[in-house]
Amino acid sequence: MRLFILPHMLVGIGLILALVIKLSLGLFGTRVEGTVMEKTVHEDSESGPTHHVKFAFTSGGQTCEGKAQVGADVFRSLAREDGIPVVHLPLLPQYLSTYQPPQSRFPGGTGKILGFALFWNALVGVFVGVLYIAPWRNKRLLRSGTGAAGRVTNKRMNTDSDGDRTHEVDYTYEAGGQTLQGRAKVTAAEFERTQTGAPVSVVYEPGNPRRSQVIEFSEWEVVPPESAGPGARTSF
Repeated sequence: MRLFILPHMLVGIGLILALVIKLSLGLFGTRVEGTVMEKTVHEDSESGPTHHVKFAFTSGGQTCEGKAQVGADVFRSLAREDGIPVVHLPLLPQYLSTYQPPQSRFPGGTGKILGFALFWNALVGVFVGVLYIAPWRNKRLLRSGTGAAGRVTNKRMNTDSDGDRTHEVDYTYEAGGQTLQGRAKVTAAEFERTQTGAPVSVVYEPGNPRRSQVIEFSEWEVVPPESAGPGARTSF
């Protein structure tokens, strides 16, 4: 799953960069009149046709070329060698230029990219949080957390409407002079061999004692210093 979500993360980064470019052109770009050089239509069986215009413009005495996707109405209204409004960044006019709709603050397509970037990154962000951030936080907690003795108080097996089962174990532990409760999702094998009342090893975050995990149920293995080699350390 981590390998599967990786290219989707790269797409999300690309969308953010495209949005930054669009916003930079709208806020800091220079508007000039370009000339239409070529018109092309790309057919796609799923998304339909897309319309592109290749144009030339002058920046700092240099003739530059650019290409932009435009709407069907704009595409039909333009002919070869017609004038076309263009916005570009003077530092990189050859690479950062696009079609600028008249009386519009930002280049064409900025709103669509903004909406799609927000939707895509919000969706991918859920998977990033589950697959990357949560495991990293759990590993960090094991390395820098405070150990405490805990005890299993309850365990339950839940079945959803599709017949899938999840297994959970409740436990208590002492932290900062108070008894706190935690809950862990476990595998079926861990669920079977765990008994109510059994002792468990808990590690919690000193600044947030309610955030904890049971070492026996962790995907990470805690290695004692003598086994890890010189310079290793542990919180237990």
